[in-house]
Amino acid sequence: MAAAMAVVVEVEMVASLLLLPANLPLLLLVLSLVLLSPPPLLLLLPAVRADLTRYYGNTTYPLNEQLSYCETLGELYDGIGADLRLWNNSEGISREALNLAISRYTTRGQQKGMALAFYDGVPYVVDEPKLTGLGHHVNILFTYMLVMLDLARQYGNQIPDIEFVIASSDRPLVLTAAQQPGPIPPVMRFCSSDEHAEIKIPIFHFYTKKYTQKYLAGCEELAAKHPWADRQPIVFGRFSKYYRYIHPLANSTLRVGARNSTICRQESLLTQTCAVRSHFMEWAARRHPALLDVKSGPRVSLEKHAEFKYLLHHYIPVWKAGGGPEDVLEAVKWASLNDKEAERMAAAAQAVALKYLNKRARSCYWLKLFQAYASLQRFPATPANKTYLRSVEQYLETVGRKFEGGQQLHKIEY
Repeated sequence: MAAAMAVVVEVEMVASLLLLPANLPLLLLVLSLVLLSPPPLLLLLPAVRADLTRYYGNTTYPLNEQLSYCETLGELYDGIGADLRLWNNSEGISREALNLAISRYTTRGQQKGMALAFYDGVPYVVDEPKLTGLGHHVNILFTYMLVMLDLARQYGNQIPDIEFVIASSDRPLVLTAAQQPGPIPPVMRFCSSDEHAEIKIPIFHFYTKKYTQKYLAGCEELAAKHPWADRQPIVFGRFSKYYRYIHPLANSTLRVGARNSTICRQESLLTQTCAVRSHFMEWAARRHPALLDVKSGPRVSLEKHAEFKYLLHHYIPVWKAGGGPEDVLEAVKWASLNDKEAERMAAAAQAVALKYLNKRARSCYWLKLFQAYASLQRFPATPANKTYLRSVEQYLETVGRKFEGGQQLHKIEY
């Protein structure tokens, strides 16, 4: 499952050997300055305070300069066409498909998601989210709303008129037509798999963890402090013991354990769980404790991660479909026998993070994604005849600040 780099980026920052495929999709935003004038319909709504920028900053770039910068990141957008391929036909993204996405994959369908739109460069909430019972996912949805405000300030009406769904749970749910015939609902999410149709977006952790300022800004200094030759040649990782939740038809995400043992079980008709993380940790501690330091705790700082050559990612390319976790040993053996090449790969991974994962580059990714999405939209995106319509700004001012006393509305990456 191609999860959106919450762990991967940490590996790339410290320039340790990344046990990941070279073509892992880069999932990636920037800052802006003045909110556009609202369309006339908003003038009838109550005035809102103009201080939401305390949550998402007030930095922007001249538009032409930013658009030119976006054109220098061509490889960043390679995954967009692949993600949208399922709608790249005469049917495109139909109103029927979008309505299906809203009814099934937002809070209207008891899922963790929301329906948004851009009209004339201004972001709107177009279906009222049911926030009660969502827990920390309220913060995630609010985070993505702040990201939309940031994009609007930077790009204005360069963002086409579109209507779309963003989901916040870390489990892809939309099967492709090969598994589930009929219209495919377009849902944006930070993870997907070969059998799922989610349109990948930057993970919210980039924004809540203030990734560019707190991590990228100091990664070169951190790498210099821990030269490759001084790092420990072992596999290191710290993960929570989440199970992997899998649809039975998503075969690429199924795993077997060490020595071909069974680690997945059927929970319901549509769900299997695989104890991939806990199994790996137990196997590593029992069989290879000197080589594989992979545990659930205690938490370890980024500085500590930089002391190791090999940082583990828990999905790919080690522990591939059809096999157990043992192939991580082959990867480590290769790295130890090809130390210079491993060092070069680590440095290249750090360069990728610096160039493509910073906030400004991620902003470009959003813009290109929205433009590609709009080209496949087969209905006019318009605020007319909406039963619910609030600008994102007004929604956060009136709902975000009041829901649970405003505790779910946090500052994001500036």
